[in-house]
Amino acid sequence: MRMTVKGDAGIAKMRQSMKDTRELLGELTEAMADEALELVAQGFEKQADPYGSLWKEKKVDDGRNVLVGKTVRLRRGWHKLKISATKWAIEPSVPYASAHQDPRPRPAWGGKSLPRRAMLPFGSRGLPESWKQAMADTVETAMKLSFSLGSFGGGGGMSMLAAKMAGMKRSFSIRVIVQRAVRESTK
Repeated sequence: MRMTVKGDAGIAKMRQSMKDTRELLGELTEAMADEALELVAQGFEKQADPYGSLWKEKKVDDGRNVLVGKTVRLRRGWHKLKISATKWAIEPSVPYASAHQDPRPRPAWGGKSLPRRAMLPFGSRGLPESWKQAMADTVETAMKLSFSLGSFGGGGGMSMLAAKMAGMKRSFSIRVIVQRAVRESTK
């Protein structure tokens, strides 16, 4: 983005641009957290880790999917956590998720552990291709919306931030737009 700064008006314009960029970054990272939640949900549907390996079956078949107990808290309890204005994370609502994500030997079980049934990618393996592509698509969509729709010098119309300020709120979020685009492209 190119900007000429002349006098107080130029400085005010630069400050507003920086503020808008920070807000965009916050919305972008929130959209990526939404995408990560969707990817975790897909893992539960497929009963597979982010790399595509199927989770080990339950020892006792009770008619429910793997990692789905009576309460369904592990599957449905994933949520976003706002860390700062520009940082988001996702986390499960139950503490025992880590026992499946990264199992450890348990003395009470004679040193045995649960089978690994990962719901998130491992730092040591990096992001799987499906997660990389989903995140890249989210970033690309956000950039197209923000930079081509207005406030950052694009081709007219209303930017994501301007639409939000005008009262469109979450109905104009990246996640909703991406979901609609995916639904329409698969029809």
